[in-house]
Amino acid sequence: MAYRTCTLLDLVTYSFETFPIYNGKADYKALSQWFAAVPGYSMFKAAKMATATQLVILGDAKQMRVLAKAGFDLTFN
Repeated sequence: MAYRTCTLLDLVTYSFETFPIYNGKADYKALSQWFAAVPGYSMFKAAKMATATQLVILGDAKQMRVLAKAGFDLTFN
């Protein structure tokens, strides 16, 4: 059981949030709520970005490019 955290940074508004990762997953609902709070993101786009974030945590490099193009940075702590 690995426990670590990841920090999401919105490069436009410079808001950030740290999410715990437990057994390779971050809390999907918390990720969706954070993305929904970003100006210009509907619940649909927020859910899409939350899914992309979870895939990045599992090691998907293509989804990391999706996050980067959307203006977000994900770092692991």
